[in-house]
Amino acid sequence: NRIACAQDTAGRDIILKVVENDSPQHHIFQTILQYRSLFIDPRTFPGVLPPIAIIDTPHKYCIVTMPMWGTYPDLPAIENVHQMLTFFRCLLEVSIVPGHFALATTPTFLSQGLSFLHAHRIAHRDICDSNMVVSCYRPDRDRGLFCDDLRELRRGPDLRYAFMDYDQSIQLPLDVSVKDCRRPSDEAWQMGCDLYKPLDVSLGESQYNPFAFDVGMLGNMFITYFLEAVPTVPALAALFDGMTTHVVSRRFSADEALEFLKTHIESLPQEVQDAPVTLKPDCDTIGADFGHLHCRVGGIF
Repeated sequence: NRIACAQDTAGRDIILKVVENDSPQHHIFQTILQYRSLFIDPRTFPGVLPPIAIIDTPHKYCIVTMPMWGTYPDLPAIENVHQMLTFFRCLLEVSIVPGHFALATTPTFLSQGLSFLHAHRIAHRDICDSNMVVSCYRPDRDRGLFCDDLRELRRGPDLRYAFMDYDQSIQLPLDVSVKDCRRPSDEAWQMGCDLYKPLDVSLGESQYNPFAFDVGMLGNMFITYFLEAVPTVPALAALFDGMTTHVVSRRFSADEALEFLKTHIESLPQEVQDAPVTLKPDCDTIGADFGHLHCRVGGIF
């Protein structure tokens, strides 16, 4: 087992993970650790579970320490549109390009989630429920009480969601284009959880774009959990379509999905953000064509 629980000298619960030296995962953790100042302020939290430290050993591996967060986001329990948008923002927020620091147009967050990873040319390649965590944790691991705590946190401004686990991830040079990148397609078959994978290599394609693949996986996750919210927020149909279209050249990048979210969805009036949603996860919707849905729900896209 490469993961263990522990406590630091301050008595805080942490996770220890054994990582092979000079592996892609090791280099990714080193990159994220360079931005440790972003993890201190909730306004700059970058939507990935931060390494606290990387401990070298005399062996062929190092030990990465990370904070203990909750591993059960319980997305069906999201109560309203505002809570849903918080989840979207945490996984799609403004990117930091090395050497640049752009202010977000919303007051709550700066660089988060998939845009942060892609800005550093990190393709996650294994986006699924078990590779996301939430800033809610109970030492007693009581699922019922945890869900109660999570429900209360969702009603305030402090909850955060984050990506974790880079076992299947790769990091490419910064001059690689996230729109034009190509990698051997057998990578897409060999890695990670199949549940949310788009059909980018299902017809014998010899190459694929790992960054577009990430966006497709995240879009399929959004569809699975949040399709029931489309009648309340019609623009979601166009967001989901842009993230999951089978025409990969037309698929949103993470930054483009974020820009669409900010332009067409985050400006919703307060009464819409407060509107209740009842979510019914349905994996059968993955791969659906949302073009007809834009008109049926009264959207303008």
